Amino acid sequence: MATARQRARKAVAIPWLRQSGRTAVPTNCASPSGCLRAARTLYATSSSRLLATKKASIFLWLILSSSLATSVHAQKQKVGVTVTPVNAAADSFPIPPHRNNSLFYLQRTPNINTIICELNEKNGIPDPDDPVHVLWIRYTEQKQRQELNFIQRHFAYGIKAQPLGNGNYELHFVSYKKIPMYLRRSPVDNLHHVYVTFDNKQILLNRVFIKINPGGSFWSPNVEYLEFRGIDPDNGKELMQRVKI
Repeated sequence: MATARQRARKAVAIPWLRQSGRTAVPTNCASPSGCLRAARTLYATSSSRLLATKKASIFLWLILSSSLATSVHAQKQKVGVTVTPVNAAADSFPIPPHRNNSLFYLQRTPNINTIICELNEKNGIPDPDDPVHVLWIRYTEQKQRQELNFIQRHFAYGIKAQPLGNGNYELHFVSYKKIPMYLRRSPVDNLHHVYVTFDNKQILLNRVFIKINPGGSFWSPNVEYLEFRGIDPDNGKELMQRVKI
């Protein structure tokens, strides 16, 4: 039969304070009440140590979390410093092969598939019904030339042409009419080119680049800017004009 002292000692054993797998219990008590007092003292001491341990653990966790956050932030800052300039993104796109009837091409950030705009002649002059032929080069597939589908031609990348006389035309994309382009014959090489004007300065156009950000749709893309590139017809220097949308 267990004595009252043994029962008291067993009752106040603190199971979460273990050393080498043994339960720590008060051993230097002369009576049940003494055991209880010793147990309370041991519990208070153990609770204080446990609380201190928890606080230390939380503090350490905060330090590690802060260090990790600082490290992540530093990595982001490091990446931010080495981010490729936006112009380089456009420059990394493939350059489509030039043909005798090539006018300019259009590329945009979602992928490298390229819109090609070519002169469509009939009897040696631009076809009055369709002076500019617009089509794809599908670089993400087999690099094949491919016609626009109905929706692309009539709502996105098709070109409207308004005759101005003498074989000249005012052009604009069906999806963006604010910047007119002009198809006309150059007196320098006697070939047709497309021109665009910014601040009274002409650019002989060879590329349009569209920066599209996430969050839009086909019908309403989230366009950040349009970039027009070409050459100065007077001196042959490369020119670029970016238009924020």
